[in-house]
Amino acid sequence: GDVSTSVRHYIEYLSDFLQKNKTLCILIEKNLNTCVNAVAQTKEGPIKELYEKIFSELINCGFAEAEARAKLYLYIELIVSSCCNAIIRETPYTIEELKPHLCQIIEEVIHLKRIALWEAKHPKTVVLIAVILLIPSLIGFLCTRVNYDIMSYLPDNLSSVQGEKILDETFNNAGMSILVIEDMPSKYTAALKEEISKLEGVSAVFWVDDLADVSIPADIIPDALKDVFYSKTGEQTMMLVQYKYAGSSDETLKTIKQIKGLINDKTFISGLTAIVEDTKEICDTQAPIYVAVAVVLALIIMSLLMDSWVLPFVVLATLGIAILYNMGTNIFLGEISFVTQSIAAILQLGVTVDYSIFLIDRYREEKTRYATREEAMANAVTKSITALLGSSLTTIFGFLALCFMRLRLGFDIGFVMAKGVVWGILTVVFVLPEMLLVFEEYIETYKHKSLMPSFPKLNNSIYKNRKLLAIIC
Repeated sequence: GDVSTSVRHYIEYLSDFLQKNKTLCILIEKNLNTCVNAVAQTKEGPIKELYEKIFSELINCGFAEAEARAKLYLYIELIVSSCCNAIIRETPYTIEELKPHLCQIIEEVIHLKRIALWEAKHPKTVVLIAVILLIPSLIGFLCTRVNYDIMSYLPDNLSSVQGEKILDETFNNAGMSILVIEDMPSKYTAALKEEISKLEGVSAVFWVDDLADVSIPADIIPDALKDVFYSKTGEQTMMLVQYKYAGSSDETLKTIKQIKGLINDKTFISGLTAIVEDTKEICDTQAPIYVAVAVVLALIIMSLLMDSWVLPFVVLATLGIAILYNMGTNIFLGEISFVTQSIAAILQLGVTVDYSIFLIDRYREEKTRYATREEAMANAVTKSITALLGSSLTTIFGFLALCFMRLRLGFDIGFVMAKGVVWGILTVVFVLPEMLLVFEEYIETYKHKSLMPSFPKLNNSIYKNRKLLAIIC
């Protein structure tokens, strides 16, 4: 039978027995658990039959014999003490209110161990599934639009945002750039204007030749025009370019890139739209560089501080999977800001690497207690998950707090990073254990002495002076 069913029967039988013998329950309340355990292990009857049935099913779930006995002792302790209190005092819950929750708690513990053990016994299958899931994640990452317009994240009630909206919707002037041509003949400027006008994303181009004949000397041009289109020295002239689409749209940014291909080193493009395009270019070229630098530095540091040359690669590969999952699922947001795109990978790597180290240390502790590495890993996962969840929740809520900023950029960064921590925990719990088991032979083969000092004197000094340090801090 299923272990969950057996546990439910055990709880039902014990609670019914204690309800029928309430007086006995009151008399031996303090030693009730000891009595039930003794009866379950020695005296023939329904309690012993259920005890042995649950014990054998726990063994089938992957628990070692000693661990199964200890688990059963704790289950009986939990069941008996909870039921006893509910029967005798009927507060804060009655026995009928309590039974479903008791069953749920015990089932959750058993099922978690069962899942962890299945993963530990099928590491290659889990790793293969994780790699296959990278395909939709990569597609999602490539299809997620990156917004380079910081103004789009400002609150709608700001006068600057409202003015920009009116310019765009009413006058179609939100997307506009200014070209400054320095020390070039008028024929060059006129020819440049003609070429820019032919571009698909350009709505109109304005220069002095729209109002006056440029073949006449500049001195004859009216001062009203000269003051607008020429500098005081007459060496620079200005040209206005108006776009068909919004200032930060993909079409406009593409058009600006085309304009940059037409101008020479004496022609300069300015304006908010041009700045957005420059920002895009810098982010697209620099982000891969500093991500690579971060990975290299992390590899160097972990290689020196860990006791294996291979282990840092396994950890970073797992965290890389989590980062790709996070960036790929951004497609459900429609778009993310360039700030988020630039910092998300580095922040996620820095925030979640500690979880990996915590699980690795726990696994090494469990290996000394269990006969097989699968049992050790399953127990490492089940024992670590509570601490990992507790640690990660504080980080998640810290990032989610950014979502309450009036500047919508806060929501963009906060939500993506909180999601990144969730993906980090999931990969540490479900992917890293299998990666460690798959590559354990290489991890052990290429071990070296850790260069991390133990600081015994410093540790002893801190402990001896803990009260003084607590006051100072």
